[in-house]
Amino acid sequence: MVIFLVLMHIGHSTLSILAQQSPYIPAYNFVTECHTPIAATSLPNGNQWIPHNIRASVRNSGDPTFPRLLYACIFQNQSSVTYSVPSVGMYFIRLYFYPATYEDLSMSRALFSVSVAHYTLLRTSKSSYSSDPSNTEYIIKEFCINVDDLVINVTFTPSRNSPGAYGFVNKIEIVSMPQDLYYVRRGGVSLPLIGHHSKFLTRNSTALEMMYRLNIGGYSINAEDDTGMSRVWSEDSPYLINQATDSHIIDPEVDVRYSLSVPAYTAPQTLYSTARTTKPNEYYNLTWHFPLDGSFCYLVRLHFCEVVRDIWHANQRVFQVYLDGQTAENHADVIYWSGGVGIPVYKDYIVNFTGYSPKKLFLSLALQSTKRLNVANQMVLITSGFSFTSSLESTKESL
Repeated sequence: MVIFLVLMHIGHSTLSILAQQSPYIPAYNFVTECHTPIAATSLPNGNQWIPHNIRASVRNSGDPTFPRLLYACIFQNQSSVTYSVPSVGMYFIRLYFYPATYEDLSMSRALFSVSVAHYTLLRTSKSSYSSDPSNTEYIIKEFCINVDDLVINVTFTPSRNSPGAYGFVNKIEIVSMPQDLYYVRRGGVSLPLIGHHSKFLTRNSTALEMMYRLNIGGYSINAEDDTGMSRVWSEDSPYLINQATDSHIIDPEVDVRYSLSVPAYTAPQTLYSTARTTKPNEYYNLTWHFPLDGSFCYLVRLHFCEVVRDIWHANQRVFQVYLDGQTAENHADVIYWSGGVGIPVYKDYIVNFTGYSPKKLFLSLALQSTKRLNVANQMVLITSGFSFTSSLESTKESL
């Protein structure tokens, strides 16, 4: 069995129809990198691209996503970088930051917010930055936002309460996405609200911020190895709290076959190349802990696929899924959900942390077997700030 995370209504009647589609080809994929000046009309009020070579101070030089040369765009007044897109709908918006000292500009004055339409994506404060330059990291912030116009304005606003404040960014990426990947564009989707009998309605006006996207039991997957949307998948081992005694990695024994309900662009096949399992005849939980901010609702998407050849019919492998210590699934049966071996399926859940303070919290995900060993192949955790006012107002004070 395989697990990871995404949002979609799954009907049993369509899962048996297999479809080997090609990966997604974005209708729009545009990257603004700071090593080349952009049009003056995009940066009004004297804002400019300022080059900064950080080859001598790279901390994450082993990270393939980290550039050899890095430049920053500095915004000393409110300014927008404008993108003309071919159609309305859902888009990935990725912002790349390396919080270093650029020329004579102190990083402590990099106090700003970033917004798109009525969504505030992030806001920084003095506590956002480390006082130790050796701890500087290259940071990618990823959002999924519905666009109702043919123009996307990414607006940087320096703090009005701090003289000399400025904003910066190192790269901006806008990528179109399949309209049903995380949303159903019309009508919305009612998702289970953990700990409640009621449902949570997600609409295309709900913005998502990516917090974790993990390949369970396997190595990191680079953007170029994704299914056309340049997503990055990280290792799960830093978040697995009982890996020393309770789990080991297995290889799949069957081919993965996509379906009409789970198209090939949903996740790369590489994601299914490894899995975690508990030891035979032992009933330990497989448990992951994820640091998160309070005051938000979180969308958790778990993807499953049975990859062991001798598990081939319903009710043969049954297990429980727990989120935040509460039951999400009391009788999880991947073969029953998907319709067969090697066919991916996914489940979405909402966890409400809005009653907590904004301090860091942990979201726990645990699997426990009932009849046979659990296998967790890949798990993606997608989290977001939800609001019934159709806006994402981030209280996070860090990049």
